Amino acid sequence: MDAPKIYPLRNDFVFKLVFGKEGNEEILAKLIDALLHFTGDRCIAELTLLSPLDLKEFHDDKFTIVDVKATDLAGRRFTIEMQVRELPSFAKRMAYYLALLYTGQLREGESFEKLHPSYGIAILDYVMFDGFEQFQSAFQFQEKKTGLVLPDLLELHFLELPKFKPKPRHLRSRLEKWLHVLRFGEEYTRNKSLPDELRTDEIMVRVLKELELVNADEKMRAILEQRDKEERTRKTELDAAEKKGREEGREHVARRMLAEGIDVPFIAKMTGLPVDTVERLKTSLE
Repeated sequence: MDAPKIYPLRNDFVFKLVFGKEGNEEILAKLIDALLHFTGDRCIAELTLLSPLDLKEFHDDKFTIVDVKATDLAGRRFTIEMQVRELPSFAKRMAYYLALLYTGQLREGESFEKLHPSYGIAILDYVMFDGFEQFQSAFQFQEKKTGLVLPDLLELHFLELPKFKPKPRHLRSRLEKWLHVLRFGEEYTRNKSLPDELRTDEIMVRVLKELELVNADEKMRAILEQRDKEERTRKTELDAAEKKGREEGREHVARRMLAEGIDVPFIAKMTGLPVDTVERLKTSLE
């Protein structure tokens, strides 16, 4: 019998199940510290989830937005998500939700002085920015000519996992460790063997244990398998629609060629349509 599928941290719902779970605030804080390069007194002292995990939402919301939102003792706000496939206008979506996170801090009548920095983080399982090799891109408000930055407002960070390639023995920084675990963590869940760089890091061990627990939990696996099923159905429907569009496009070209008096065999050859299909189209035009 084949071994059961191991759902990786690159799965957006597994990411939510691990990092959006109450009790896992510390590992989420350490992840954010690494991704945003926080050091010293900028590191997160304590984190509170703004969108704690609720398994019911996965049934009711049809697997829509799976970001994790949190705030720290300094009032900073964070939204972080794993994105598994390219979506139209994804950058605009990230900017929109980050703006909501920022403006949502104030109640009616409160001073702008109460606004704290907000950070949007997208970990991508695909390449978003072609043309350069760096795997992290950060965007903020900056004056075009002088480079002057308006600090402590909004920042958007994109991390492209396929561009990250170091081997375990080269994992030196905390960011490299995190990206390696996010990209390859399921391999360690499968073979139970960790390199020294990870085995001696308590936080990494906890993350991999949480990944193992998610995959061992029947209720969570049922949600993940249902999501897999819906994703396959969606892809099948999209493929069918694309195929239908191609067929309709070729038939449109064939009709135009028939209207010009071009021979059926030549049309069939040029469009790739069967001869009997072209003959049917010709009859419909007569």
